[in-house]
Amino acid sequence: MKTRNMILLLTLLALAALLSIPVVAQIGSWALTGSMNVTRAAHSMTLLPNGKVLVAGGTPVSGGGATATAELYDPNTGLWTYTNPMNEDRYGHSATLLHDGRVLFAGRAPYNYTTSSATAEIYDPATEQWTYTGSMSGPRSAQFATIFNSGPLSGYVLVAGGGYYSPAAGGWLDTAELYNPNTGTWTLTGSIHTARNALLYYGGALLPNGSYLIVGGLNDKEGRYNCPNASEVFNQRTQKWTWTSRRANTAQGGTVLLPNGNALAAGGCTGSRYDDVNTAQLYNRSTNVWTATTSMSVNRLYPSLTVLFSGQVLAAGGQNGGYGYGGCNSSAELYDPPSGKWLLAGNMSAPRFLHPSVLLPSGKVLVAGGAGGDGCGSHLSSAEIYTPPYGTAAVSGNPQP
Repeated sequence: MKTRNMILLLTLLALAALLSIPVVAQIGSWALTGSMNVTRAAHSMTLLPNGKVLVAGGTPVSGGGATATAELYDPNTGLWTYTNPMNEDRYGHSATLLHDGRVLFAGRAPYNYTTSSATAEIYDPATEQWTYTGSMSGPRSAQFATIFNSGPLSGYVLVAGGGYYSPAAGGWLDTAELYNPNTGTWTLTGSIHTARNALLYYGGALLPNGSYLIVGGLNDKEGRYNCPNASEVFNQRTQKWTWTSRRANTAQGGTVLLPNGNALAAGGCTGSRYDDVNTAQLYNRSTNVWTATTSMSVNRLYPSLTVLFSGQVLAAGGQNGGYGYGGCNSSAELYDPPSGKWLLAGNMSAPRFLHPSVLLPSGKVLVAGGAGGDGCGSHLSSAEIYTPPYGTAAVSGNPQP
């Protein structure tokens, strides 16, 4: 039997060579690690200074609900352990690592269409305790958030956009505000030009000059969830937003900063959130112009994007076939900035979207939870690790925020 199988294998290989069937190499590998204690999607995941990963909040089931639970992942053991829960249930919230090692959590998406939240709280890894801090100017959810590492606002946290909901009304926000960690207070700053929700899932890039680029989001023109073809840059000194050039196409996707100081946006939607795409664009910070680059192999709405120590970008998962109607991807691929090409990076153990990712100190990537299964309707507790084939040492001078 073994001889017959060997003959069959050799015959197939010879046939493939004769027909010039290409062999597609896959870069890196995926392996399961310990599962979380709670199923979660739209949760936050933060790498702490001690090397552990804090996961908090999220929605544990499809169709509504939120959790206040939090847990810690130890890369050395591959295990998750509960830490103290937040003071209130949150999902669609922002989580920002402060310069002193604590983590600021702000806002909350409404579950079952009740209300958003203006509250904010801080997690202290040293004590594993949560403490309320000052509230934002009003309810906000799915906003983007970033901390400035230099410049006149160094140490301040900027949040902008998102949605607000109350029992009586709801809509998208164009306001932005700054959190001062020294006083625990928020102050309004310049508003973005276009009110947009879901910026939390589209990302942005803290540019080397200290400005911040936001991309994508959703607005609600004509009663539809539209994907605006617009991006803006916040200037710390003037506290004002300026437009970038029009995008290479109308696609809006996840955005990350590349080692050369420019930005990559990949995937997302065009027209409406039901039209996901595989396109990618590059933003040149010197010219303020977007240009098209090579497209991904599949459409991806709300994938995770992670910049590796090698400078390549890992895009994993995401939904395709329209929000709420399509399936989820388990596939992953690497964007290689020097060549401008995407390389296949194997498949995760499960399809996922609305799942966060974190680059670990080892150079490996952790993804956890998200929505998956048939129609992306099952929320997951599983977690897995991507190991790149090279580039597991930090790049000197890498301007990643």
